Amino acid sequence: MTELKRKLGRPKGSLNKRTKDRIEKVEQIQRVSKLKEAREQHRIEAESRFERFIEIIQPRRVLGNIHREVISWWTRQDALTHQLILLPRDHMKSALVVLRAAWEIRSLVIPPLEFYSYLQHPI
Repeated sequence: MTELKRKLGRPKGSLNKRTKDRIEKVEQIQRVSKLKEAREQHRIEAESRFERFIEIIQPRRVLGNIHREVISWWTRQDALTHQLILLPRDHMKSALVVLRAAWEIRSLVIPPLEFYSYLQHPI
């Protein structure tokens, strides 16, 4: 509200309630539009990069160098549709497969919140 008050050029206490309400409403609309822009930017980043998708969907998941190598191998330009990877136990193979499947079907009509809430559970 202070930014709009400065633009109006009035002292702090001189605004009436109606003006204050309008200023608060405008600022709320601005905050909502910034949130929408940020959400849209996240969506674009998540759709373009699988690693960014994982960071957005599961921010607590830690990716090591081996995981980044697997991700870049999976998402390279000349990648085949059927790929085999051999990693030792407990190296997030299943989790990466589930996340990749989610990333691949991201354009289908699936309620995002329901599907992504499934991904929030540790695998």
